[in-house]
Amino acid sequence: MKKVKILLAVLLAAVMVIALVACNNTCKDGEHVWGTPKVNTAATCTTNGSQTKKCTVCGKEVTEDIPALDHDYSDQPYVSVGEEGHHQKCVRCDTYNDVVAHTIVNGVCTLCHANCGGGGDDPTPPNPATK
Repeated sequence: MKKVKILLAVLLAAVMVIALVACNNTCKDGEHVWGTPKVNTAATCTTNGSQTKKCTVCGKEVTEDIPALDHDYSDQPYVSVGEEGHHQKCVRCDTYNDVVAHTIVNGVCTLCHANCGGGGDDPTPPNPATK
């Protein structure tokens, strides 16, 4: 029984070697098996990055762009910039979006909470102790 197992293992190994030699580790275009891409340069808000991926069968390497991420202002607080309005800071970089006018209700901006009430005074951020 032990000799049969050894013979089967040798036979299986021979078949695998023949299969590898026959295919010569080549791929047709569109049939590559890509491994995990390696990031060469990370994408930023305004600049494309790049990554390289390698076929696990034939070894072909391809470098491709990673699209720029664009700015992300979602869920960021509005910051007053004075009487002209307020803006938000990107979560990925130090860029602020365009200044927009305050939305004032009862003398307070509903977005940045600046005190905008009365007589053309400059809007001022609220006192954190009173929030």
